[in-house]
Amino acid sequence: AFEGCSTIRIIVTNIGEIYSNCFKDCSSLEIFMIKDYILRSIEESVFEGCKSLKKLEINVDNVYNPPIKYIKKSAFKGCSSISHIKANFEVEIIEESAFEGCLELEKFDISKAKEIKSRCFFNCHSLKQLKIPDTITEIPESAFTECKSLVSLRIPDFVTNIEEEAFARCY
Repeated sequence: AFEGCSTIRIIVTNIGEIYSNCFKDCSSLEIFMIKDYILRSIEESVFEGCKSLKKLEINVDNVYNPPIKYIKKSAFKGCSSISHIKANFEVEIIEESAFEGCLELEKFDISKAKEIKSRCFFNCHSLKQLKIPDTITEIPESAFTECKSLVSLRIPDFVTNIEEEAFARCY
């Protein structure tokens, strides 16, 4: 729909569904807000490459909307400026590279996650703390590689496998 658009800076909308690649590579998009519609997942590559995106708010004014449960592959990949994400999240699955390269992202709640995929937070330099929930049994390859600001980490006893480079270069 808007893929590759380089002029739009702010989008405030009430759309109820956003398809894959919808805002991919919108290089000037800084703020995206959905006020009052049900959005159950963030689809594949929706905001990938939106390097100017700083603020994302979805369904924050309506407590009756169901939570967002899925963040698909590369949904926010390369959103290097994003620091503010506010939504009714109860994310169960975070797919590959969902937040890869989100350099300014300081926190994201994964407390309801049941599964995280490889490279999901790869190169998130500003991510400071992480509490992996008891529902996670495996930390995949390069999941948190290069999270250079990580100062607090909790890995529960239920984790039975930490794959190669899951926390590489977190210094």
